[in-house]
Amino acid sequence: TRGESEKRANLVARTAAETFASIDITNTRYPYLDAVDALMKAIGTEVMRPDEVRIPCIRALGRYADKRPLELLATHIARKDNDKAVRMEAARAVSQLLRDVDIPPSPEVFKTLKEGLFDGDYDVELAVSEAIGNAKLTNQQRYELESYTRAKRREKKEGE
Repeated sequence: TRGESEKRANLVARTAAETFASIDITNTRYPYLDAVDALMKAIGTEVMRPDEVRIPCIRALGRYADKRPLELLATHIARKDNDKAVRMEAARAVSQLLRDVDIPPSPEVFKTLKEGLFDGDYDVELAVSEAIGNAKLTNQQRYELESYTRAKRREKKEGE
């Protein structure tokens, strides 16, 4: 039946994603970067895989030190309709990527991270703050971040 074949497809996809997430990129001959596009597609909005498939895909993308999925991963942090586990895994993946690629985050990724510091969910905020800590911020981004956090703290204080 259709339901059973969908379950099998999701099981195969999850197993494949978990396998990709377990590859030690410093010690492999496998062309793991060839999988980046497929992993990105699996977490995209066109396919709509369940979280049990998306989470290992996100984890794999975070390990590959490839900057292509950064913006897509950041959108998963920002989307409040995502499950908390997906958002946290996306923040961890962005954190790993920002540590491994030696470039400052794009304006879109930076904006998502900046806003994620005041997400409202402590665990997501903690994962996002780690990502910001791993980012190679420009001086302008550092200034913006400091101004933004001061303003947010002031708002919070006035609201009490």
